[in-house]
Amino acid sequence: MEEVYRICKLAMECIVNNNYIRLEKLNALTRVSESDIKRVLAEYNPDEHPIMPPDSFFEEAAYIGKYNDGSGYYVDINLWYKTGESDLTLQLDIRWKGNKLNFTIDDLHVL
Repeated sequence: MEEVYRICKLAMECIVNNNYIRLEKLNALTRVSESDIKRVLAEYNPDEHPIMPPDSFFEEAAYIGKYNDGSGYYVDINLWYKTGESDLTLQLDIRWKGNKLNFTIDDLHVL
């Protein structure tokens, strides 16, 4: 499960730091684009950009489900702003490819 938490943190760091090139290199933007994510962030809060939550948040607050076929995990994790946890949810699809986990950003929306 540590690898799943690491992926959640990586995905959020990339969004917080506007590092969409890294997400592209990881093939994480095949379902949503950089412009889609930026649009949602601007619509949700045009005055602030998300920040990184405390490290403990990833283990405590991420909703992680395991696919019944054992192919990987699906994750819902809320973004943070200066005021704390928001209801803007990053959804990840994390799948095994050989012995390595890869991820795709499925969506970013209010839940």
